[in-house]
Amino acid sequence: MRKNGLITLSLFIIFIITITLLFTIAGCSDNPNRDNQDVRERVYEYGFSSRDHASLASTELFAYKIELESFDPDNVEMIIYFGWLESAVTHECMRDDIDTDFVISCSNLASGLKIELLRVDDYNEDEYRVTARGEWMMIMGANTLRHYYTFNHSEKIHIPKELFVGENGYLCFSGLGLIDNKYGRTLSGVVNYEIVDNKVSLFALR
Repeated sequence: MRKNGLITLSLFIIFIITITLLFTIAGCSDNPNRDNQDVRERVYEYGFSSRDHASLASTELFAYKIELESFDPDNVEMIIYFGWLESAVTHECMRDDIDTDFVISCSNLASGLKIELLRVDDYNEDEYRVTARGEWMMIMGANTLRHYYTFNHSEKIHIPKELFVGENGYLCFSGLGLIDNKYGRTLSGVVNYEIVDNKVSLFALR
């Protein structure tokens, strides 16, 4: 019986990791920022409203701010924001008696390189709670509800220069949370980059 239990647990963990990888690859390969770059607006804050997220049902949210117009390749930095939006799902998962780990990585699909950026072990704390404010507005003639997000947690991160391949491209951020080895939680985000005169510019396209 114990052996069967170990096999079941191993299969469950493999299933979670497989789903996470598929989620990340699908999100990055379908990068919404890569088309018609010459006619779309560059922005330096991304993810703070529902217009920037593929699914309005997401419970894990990711956003970022870029402080400078260009960086030396060895000193590329940005501020990332991430956390969980309280819902029926997160309410069941976020309890003090559940062990929580969360890892955020960055990858460049052009090179196949993926680098872990940070790891937290208290993801169920209120520090990572995200609050939402709804606002109705007219979009293309339709009255639409848009949400704006406030993050409690942010970190300034350094992006290794090895991730920048070619003169332009995009980087994929992905997060994986294993809560008490029972719940797989994922988040993702994309930032574009351009290298001109050995200077790196980061931006999102909208």
